[in-house]
Amino acid sequence: MNMIAESELYLCDFHRIQMWNRWIMGSPLRRHKEEVIALLRRCAEAEDLDALREAEEELFQSSYWKDYACLRKYYTNHWKDCKEVFMKGHVYF
Repeated sequence: MNMIAESELYLCDFHRIQMWNRWIMGSPLRRHKEEVIALLRRCAEAEDLDALREAEEELFQSSYWKDYACLRKYYTNHWKDCKEVFMKGHVYF
């Protein structure tokens, strides 16, 4: 995700989930929608970096991650570089 230097990015839960739903319904993972969104939600609802790492490890060890390159590409292109901003424990000043 491209961002302007020194800017804050805000995305509410509704729009984050809406974005996931739109992506997943156009992907081969649509029949696994609930399970994949649950894995992504766990990352987003992490209270701190340790919880985020644990949630990511669960995602990375899942059969969906291993079997679907589209999930790996989506997470890497849209969430990997800004994941801390979207986690629940992120504090805005």
